[in-house]
Amino acid sequence: MIEKEIVKKRFRKSAGTYHQKAKIQQEVVKKLADIFSRIYPSSTISRLLEIGCGTGFLTQKILSNFNVNQFFINDLVNPENILEAQIKNQLSSKRVNYCSGDAESIILPTNLGAIVSASCFQWFNDLESFFHKISPLINKNGLLAFSTYGPENFREIKSILGTGLDYHSRETISHLLKSDFEILHEEDWLDLLKFQTPIKVLKHIKSTGVNGISHEFLGKEKLQNFISAYLNLYTNQDDSVSLTYHPIIVIARKK
Repeated sequence: MIEKEIVKKRFRKSAGTYHQKAKIQQEVVKKLADIFSRIYPSSTISRLLEIGCGTGFLTQKILSNFNVNQFFINDLVNPENILEAQIKNQLSSKRVNYCSGDAESIILPTNLGAIVSASCFQWFNDLESFFHKISPLINKNGLLAFSTYGPENFREIKSILGTGLDYHSRETISHLLKSDFEILHEEDWLDLLKFQTPIKVLKHIKSTGVNGISHEFLGKEKLQNFISAYLNLYTNQDDSVSLTYHPIIVIARKK
């Protein structure tokens, strides 16, 4: 079980650096928003819920691409505390409801034209139950559009430390959705980020808050062992080291 309080604490701590450092997440949001904009049947969404807004990558894209009559914005951390100031300014003229808390357990709005989410669902403990929970909240033929991450995500970290999230594959996610949704678009791919050293890999993970799964502190000996193993296993020809991301994008229509 994922301890949401740890996730909340670390994302809150990394909010100041996330918008600058989360390059892969930003690229995934751009792709997700572009596909969603092509598929959604109108330029206006009457009521839209965003789950796990973070600092606002997807929020900003939705504001640019759609006229949203009522925007519900959720995050585990209070969204008003972590959204970038520029994005909050854009929202100030809109009908906005901030829904702070764990989307798996809190009451969510109904009568929605769409639910969107980016880089969030990998933190959920029971994704199948969550899909069943949100299905009645979406109007018939409304859309669910999200990105998450697959089993190859951070494979380097997991192979060395033996710790990490239990990511669902794209195929598994499709199976979990099929009773309530029709899949309109799905894809996944691998992205490799390069760093000068394994220490910079760890700093990147810390600055984006995505280390919320573990209590573990690497002492001096364990850290040195981690560095040695990473260099041995994952050094590139240019002497950099790699970290794997495995994004998944899904657009589905409520049955």
